[in-house]
Amino acid sequence: MSKEEGLKHKYNVERTDGKSLGSCIVLEIDDPNAWPALRVWADTVEADGYEKLAEDVRREIGKNDGES
Repeated sequence: MSKEEGLKHKYNVERTDGKSLGSCIVLEIDDPNAWPALRVWADTVEADGYEKLAEDVRREIGKNDGES
């Protein structure tokens, strides 16, 4: 990917339950540039009561950055 490129269609995303889905941004868990956003996202879903989901995301980030 060129540094001059902006947001572009790179992935086709679909829900496993077949429901319709709006626009998506895909963050690859092994991409260090995604980790700050994923950490913030984990904080917000935890605040909404999804503790296990937040824990799982943080653990996956930790596997990639050597924290776990």
